[in-house]
Amino acid sequence: MPSRGDRYIPEATPDLPQRYLVDSVLNSDGAETVFLLRDTQLGKELLGKQVAYYASSAADHSEVIGQTFILKHMEHSTLMRVYDIFYAPYKSTFTLVAEYLPQSLYSVVEDGYCSGKRLSEAAIWDYIAQITDALVYLHSPWNKSYKDSQGEIVQIGRIVHRRLTPRNVLFNNLNQLKLSSFSLPTAVDVMLSSFPLFDLSFIAPEVLSGEELYSLKSDMWSFGCVIYYMCTGQPCFWGKTPDELVDNVASGNYAPLKDAGANYSDSLQSLVARLLQLDMAHRPTSNELMEHPFIIKAMRNLGLVSHHSSPRYVPPQLDQPPIAVNAELSKNLINLVNPLQTVLVLSKWSLVTRPPPRRSRARCPQSLYWLP
Repeated sequence: MPSRGDRYIPEATPDLPQRYLVDSVLNSDGAETVFLLRDTQLGKELLGKQVAYYASSAADHSEVIGQTFILKHMEHSTLMRVYDIFYAPYKSTFTLVAEYLPQSLYSVVEDGYCSGKRLSEAAIWDYIAQITDALVYLHSPWNKSYKDSQGEIVQIGRIVHRRLTPRNVLFNNLNQLKLSSFSLPTAVDVMLSSFPLFDLSFIAPEVLSGEELYSLKSDMWSFGCVIYYMCTGQPCFWGKTPDELVDNVASGNYAPLKDAGANYSDSLQSLVARLLQLDMAHRPTSNELMEHPFIIKAMRNLGLVSHHSSPRYVPPQLDQPPIAVNAELSKNLINLVNPLQTVLVLSKWSLVTRPPPRRSRARCPQSLYWLP
């Protein structure tokens, strides 16, 4: 891995304007390269993430643009800010330029356990409140909009995160929590063959089994797993192989917080149990969590505006499948994803991110996506 002083990053540099200087590579797993950028105009550090994908047609490239372009138009205090996206269809990559967030919830929890300290219950409720605030913004229908290149207003609603794990819950230098790392839809067999076991342990059972596509309620299951991890320092489901992990998740059996050595309130244990319901219909929505008295209290302490008093009040979530839009697409493509679909998906399941051909599968166990 190049050191901080290395300036020549051949895979990343061609995709970025000259104003961005690649300072160092933070992580590279074949499908994704994450690096630290310096904006020479503003003199600030930013995060860059280049993602490789597979596309067999111009329509597939347009789908990727539609899936990712909306990220730069989502502005919320508890979401990582994406400033720009640069597309390179000639080599099937896109590069996100986002705010630099130096610490993750994963490192906060791990560092605490290494020093013999658990997160306090007050801190956990603060984190829960901020994640809830982010999910309400993402899951709510049609409360986001922007103008496309033709000057037309495009509405965005019901966005599924898909990869809610402790590694994607980040903090800025002011210790403010932000969600990051939205993902393209991924076929189940690709997930099981390429995702790290740790990431798989936070995915909902209906998704891992292939019975359902990603949904808003899948995010809520992942949220319950994240809370459990905050309390115990370990995933609530585990296995030595993907198949063993899938079976354990499908059973829905996990050690209660007290049995895992986590002495927290009954309210916190009850919240985890509500989110980790095998039946999706029994999991609360993000809006319903906003009614929880401990979350309301934490939001007030943090200065987050309650959805009851906000001028940007979001209507209650409807019992409809999640909907989102494809933006900046060619005119021969439909603008709205079919509302009858259960989630925003790509037109072809073959559209997954790909590793560079020079890297072997066996040598890249952390790669997000692999082609057969």
